[in-house]
Amino acid sequence: MILIVECDSMICSNCGANISEGLKECEFCGSPVDVAKAGAGNIPIARSFVSLLSPEENKTLSSYMARGDYSTAQRFVMDTFGFNGPQAFEIIKQVARHKDAILPNMYILIENLMSESRKVLYFENDSKDITKVKKGAQNKYLIKLGYVIDERILLLYDNAIIKSGENGFTITNKCFYSSGSLLGDEAFVVPLKDIKTTHVDGITLFVNEKKVAMTQIDANDYFKVCSIVSRIIRMNR
Repeated sequence: MILIVECDSMICSNCGANISEGLKECEFCGSPVDVAKAGAGNIPIARSFVSLLSPEENKTLSSYMARGDYSTAQRFVMDTFGFNGPQAFEIIKQVARHKDAILPNMYILIENLMSESRKVLYFENDSKDITKVKKGAQNKYLIKLGYVIDERILLLYDNAIIKSGENGFTITNKCFYSSGSLLGDEAFVVPLKDIKTTHVDGITLFVNEKKVAMTQIDANDYFKVCSIVSRIIRMNR
């Protein structure tokens, strides 16, 4: 199989040779071209590659990319598709460059959340009334952690069983705030500009490796919520 890795060149994944643009097979080993060039050059490989992924493979790759774990993503590409290290590196580099354009759109992710998850997630300009949970979050942990009243709340997650807003996390246009939980997670605040990694493991969201419990999120939505959180952070730092 030949995979396009630059706008004006291709690399054969069978023999590793540089292939002239536009050929239907490798001029050195005869391997056929399986992936057509995508668009006019803005996304030379990424969209074509992602289109080959199964839903489960897309989910796996999206989770690695969302948390910035590019080395694991590279290994995933090598193991799944048989590419060598440099080829997989080129793929991940271009997928990373264009991931907001080719991986699931944040608003599509929000629309596809399970109803139980949607009940406890409050987004900016949400149709749900955020007054009660916002007040609970402010009184319980936000103000103690340095929140100021002019910060815009972009996402508030209510982890409290009684839906009071007193437990969970809040992302504003400046910081990520976590209340801590009875599971032993400590309260913390991190400016968005200082967040390096986000990933999920079971019911736990990790932000710069600090734990944030998500016990009220539907099990089907852990990766979706992590991806949404990651995108909100990237879009506002």
